[in-house]
Amino acid sequence: MDPKPDAKTARAAASDDALRELCFADAVFRERYDGWFVLGRGSWATVVKTRSRDIGRDIALKVFVNLDPELLERVREEVRAVQALATPYLVHTYSLFDRGTIAWFEMEVVDGPNLQQELDHLSAAGERLPLVRAYEIALAVSQCVWHAHRHGVLHRDIKPANVLLPASGQPAARVSDFGIARLADVARATPPGTITGTPRFASHEALAGQPVGPAHDVYGLGVTLYSLLTGGKLPYQVTGRASINSLRRLQLTKQPEPLHAVVAGVDVQVEHVVMQTMVPDPTQRPSLRRIVLSLERAQARLVAANGRAAAGIRVSVSPWRVGLASLGLAAFGLWTKFARRRASDGRPTE
Repeated sequence: MDPKPDAKTARAAASDDALRELCFADAVFRERYDGWFVLGRGSWATVVKTRSRDIGRDIALKVFVNLDPELLERVREEVRAVQALATPYLVHTYSLFDRGTIAWFEMEVVDGPNLQQELDHLSAAGERLPLVRAYEIALAVSQCVWHAHRHGVLHRDIKPANVLLPASGQPAARVSDFGIARLADVARATPPGTITGTPRFASHEALAGQPVGPAHDVYGLGVTLYSLLTGGKLPYQVTGRASINSLRRLQLTKQPEPLHAVVAGVDVQVEHVVMQTMVPDPTQRPSLRRIVLSLERAQARLVAANGRAAAGIRVSVSPWRVGLASLGLAAFGLWTKFARRRASDGRPTE
């Protein structure tokens, strides 16, 4: 039986306090940073927001405790890999610090919710993102993953919680937490039996504990896009205690509900490519280039359709305006004739 929410909260708060004390006991950490606000916790690290004394603004830190040398080297590889990705759709990563008991790297802070939080908020209100907005977010995420793959970097845990939505809207979305990203040519180093990523967003091969490649990211992206377009619904509805084997069986035996059955007006090509990302056979999943092109074309068609609809409204209103103007001119003409006649009779017109 799970502990009560209050007990979980108290335990998490105690853990956060202990980590804070450990970090600020370090001279380098204490000299560089001021403030502590926990943004998230994972199995390997805790992400906190603090203020950098050097640059005078808020940044995020991903903090690790007691990493063995092999894992620390993996983190170092991840940081180098992400630093090489120059794209506005990525949360940028900066310096790595190894202080023995603790290690951390710096990241930029993105003001705004993550996609999972946004979907949960809209779902609670019985709402869904407009298609135009959904396509913008989907395109930004897909472009980021495509860019990473072209530079040999896998994400390996693509999900709505790792998609941040900047409050400025520029860009529409940014992908965070390449925390288990690895250079593509060393992806085979995953220990046998280890599940890569979050189970509900993990590919069939990942759930089987097999090595993963770019097709694994395509699967996670597809589930993320499905959730984005449907307002938070997942392709496979399972209970919180569902086993990995149960998920694998569902992937093999059940087709997710078609997007058009859930989302009115979804683009046919987008539906086709999203549904294809979730097939069990990784060789049958679409390329990221095809996903991006499908989203770009769908977005262009939707914008054009909205433009035509707006033009139609203007055209339909114009005859009324012309008619009213004509009536106004006719009335003015009658009043002028009447005024002249009264003036000739020597009577006032008002």
